[in-house]
Amino acid sequence: MSDFIETAKQKIGQGISRVSWEADKLRRTNAKQGEINTLKQEREQVVADLSNTVLTMYRQGRLTDSQLQQFCERILNIERDMTTRSAELEQIRAESYPGVQDARTGGADSGAASTGGAAHRPSAAGAPGSGRESASIPCPTCGEPVRSRALYCNKCGAKLR
Repeated sequence: MSDFIETAKQKIGQGISRVSWEADKLRRTNAKQGEINTLKQEREQVVADLSNTVLTMYRQGRLTDSQLQQFCERILNIERDMTTRSAELEQIRAESYPGVQDARTGGADSGAASTGGAAHRPSAAGAPGSGRESASIPCPTCGEPVRSRALYCNKCGAKLR
């Protein structure tokens, strides 16, 4: 029995030693990776500073290297594209679903002119102008108009059937 206990102690001691070694290795690995990440961030900052300096020189007309001028022109084109796309993104964010506007106002074309999305708007009954086949009913929870066949309210999420 004492041999079993001694063997168990040995195995436990070896296990603890291995876990300790693995933990130290992980600590050293993480520390070294942190140093590398810090150097990468420092490099990125230096490259950003360099590019900002070159771009400033280009804008001031003091840059003479043609390759650097080409890079600067590409950067300015990308910035213009970003500005244009940011404005387009804001327009998209400002849009509202035309089907909800139609249900509130009862108009067949309300909202279509503002978003230009009349072709993408689902009609109430599957065919434009067919009218009563899919009439709106008020949600019993919030009162928002919903399709008569809807399972859930689009505004409050209440289950309708």
